[in-house]
Amino acid sequence: MELSQSMHTDSEKSWIQIYEWINQCSLDHNNCRIRTVLSTSNQWPARIIVVGSITNSKILISRTSSLECSGLTYVTLSHCWGSHSPTRLVTENVSKFADDGISLEDLPKTFRDAVLATRKLGVAYL
Repeated sequence: MELSQSMHTDSEKSWIQIYEWINQCSLDHNNCRIRTVLSTSNQWPARIIVVGSITNSKILISRTSSLECSGLTYVTLSHCWGSHSPTRLVTENVSKFADDGISLEDLPKTFRDAVLATRKLGVAYL
């Protein structure tokens, strides 16, 4: 397989490469295919981010117990907070984030990028 020669990870060439890798993985790798199908909500995290879309940019927190998870897809972000902890989900704001949503601009850059990449992949949940 030929790799993209783009110098920017957000270039169209890079995204074409990403889509090719995802398709190859889900079609050709048995372990990947198994991991991508989570049929019951008890296999999902307790809460999940509904990333919205380009036309509906509202980002919400949803309890997975309230979702019909069969057939749905989500992506994950592995992240280390380090010494600074900006906007984050805590007991005191979970209701606000679930009801009012979160502005993309209020999120740290890593999380903004994760939301935008999730949208670009056509996945509704992070």
